[in-house]
Amino acid sequence: MDYKDQIDIASSDQGSKVIYCSDEFFADSSRMLQANDPVWIEGKYDENGKWMDGWESRRRRDGKMIFVLSGLAQPLLLITLILTQLTLLETLRPEFQS
Repeated sequence: MDYKDQIDIASSDQGSKVIYCSDEFFADSSRMLQANDPVWIEGKYDENGKWMDGWESRRRRDGKMIFVLSGLAQPLLLITLILTQLTLLETLRPEFQS
């Protein structure tokens, strides 16, 4: 199925915003709402270490969850949900891996 003609309501370009984030140590959570494709810039660092173009948090070893609550750009009737994690696929729980 081709999704290129669909509106990305999770994009900050459409007005989506992060409401709350449990951890932003490595990268600001608003970066995951950017509409552009992922970028890797060799040798780029910021105050938290290696610069990340998406949201990256610290690993939790205390049993608590890492999460982001975001407000979508517009109300929707959910027909198809596309979850993508282009890097670190191995960190996804097995039921979310394809």
